[in-house]
Amino acid sequence: MGAPVGELRGVQLFEDLSGAELELICGPMRERLVTAGTDLITQGEPGDALIVVLDGSIKIYRRLRDGGEVILAIVGPGEILGEIPPDDGVHANGAAALEDTRVLSLDGESFRRLVEEIPSLRAGLLTLLSERLRLADSRIASLAGQDVEGRVACVLLELARQHGRSKPSGGTLITIPLTQAEVAAMTGASRVRVNQVIAKFRRHGWVTLDGRRRTSVQDPAALESRCG
Repeated sequence: MGAPVGELRGVQLFEDLSGAELELICGPMRERLVTAGTDLITQGEPGDALIVVLDGSIKIYRRLRDGGEVILAIVGPGEILGEIPPDDGVHANGAAALEDTRVLSLDGESFRRLVEEIPSLRAGLLTLLSERLRLADSRIASLAGQDVEGRVACVLLELARQHGRSKPSGGTLITIPLTQAEVAAMTGASRVRVNQVIAKFRRHGWVTLDGRRRTSVQDPAALESRCG
């Protein structure tokens, strides 16, 4: 059984498609629940599928030879991954659920066929890839030349913009649950150093933490001043 059309209406890639076109895409899609910490894509393994996030969040990461990890992006509801098949059929990066996450998956053969059959899907894919490239360039530019405090500030602001929700009490809650080790993996800094930076930001009242690994940005102007 395919996915309900309503599940796709909030996905950027599909926003310009007609109801009939969405029906075509939903047919071969399959829904599944991925538990926190589970890989959807394994680095170094073959695979070829489009994944749509419905609820939850996924980190796209690369394991390093020294056993470390670099987090390249965080993907939340309404976003996709796997839109570019690996050249040699083997994934250069991995993807793992940060929390229990509900996704739709579409096998690569079906996705390529639909891209050929639906011009508006092809156009949407080109727009999405262009936006991804722009965001990647922007992130590299914002982190280049920064010290650790600046990089942490930039990453928290980026997460607040992309995955934030205003709180009635003030501030912006980053809805993605992240450990400080994961923040370190996004900034290229050590976990110890990131812990020190976030502790400093908390003392100043720039950010707060709750008991569910979620951070709130309370003073974005202060973080902007460190992000440069």
